[in-house]
Amino acid sequence: MNKLFYKNLLAFSLIVAGLFFLTHTSFAQGEFFDSLNNTAKHAGVLPENNENANFSLMVGNILRGLFGLLGTVFLVLVMYGGFIWMTASGNDESVNKAKKIITQATIGLFVMVLAYALTDFIFGTIISSTQIQQSK
Repeated sequence: MNKLFYKNLLAFSLIVAGLFFLTHTSFAQGEFFDSLNNTAKHAGVLPENNENANFSLMVGNILRGLFGLLGTVFLVLVMYGGFIWMTASGNDESVNKAKKIITQATIGLFVMVLAYALTDFIFGTIISSTQIQQSK
């Protein structure tokens, strides 16, 4: 029964997450985001006639969603490890299993943040160097 509960919990979580992302995608097609893009263009945040702006926005939105999903996975793993630890009742195997889950989740979060920082630095350097070359 314990495995059945976790399978049902996982299935429910995946359904809710799927519905959230479907709803978010359908809102992205509306006039709300078009008006935000127009406001950003008038403010000078987005270039007026840049074909790459839509692609970079799309990639940025995908990465933001991916990092949000990975952050949620980290939170669920830490909560799962904490639940195992709290219900261990002094069982050393369960405590060690919980510590291992929490440690691996923390290492995964660290790798994710490091990958984001490295990617942001590399792309920031590339973009700034191409903007300097174009302005000359």
